[in-house]
Amino acid sequence: IRKWGCHFDGRDPAAFLERVGELRQAYGLTAPQLLQGLPELLKGDSLLWYRNYRDSWETWDEFERDFRRQFLPRRNAATLRREIMGRHQQSTEKFAQYVMVMMTLMRRAGGYSRDEQLEIIYENINPAYKHYIRIDDVHSIMQLQ
Repeated sequence: IRKWGCHFDGRDPAAFLERVGELRQAYGLTAPQLLQGLPELLKGDSLLWYRNYRDSWETWDEFERDFRRQFLPRRNAATLRREIMGRHQQSTEKFAQYVMVMMTLMRRAGGYSRDEQLEIIYENINPAYKHYIRIDDVHSIMQLQ
């Protein structure tokens, strides 16, 4: 874990949890091993928070639940959903960049099917593209790109 180069210093808690999950899977660590290695992953106030509450967690899921409560904004999922619905491709924004941002937001919010993701991305693309792309002709986000 020490060699991962992955640390949480208070910024972007969702990205931290996502990256730790990826590394856990890649290196075949169990949840108890990951829980034990947390001091290597946390810095600053998050490490102090960990030290104050570490006896409260018996499982990784318990830690993750409390971590989200502590470091993610209240009503994070609702805020993400509003951001997703209000996010439109800007006139100077490359399509691939727009899709990457939208997919990241939807993944972090959770609960979107592939069809819903495709529909939302299509609805919010630059209106000029809709003259050339019909939603009925597109069956995946990769095909849309």
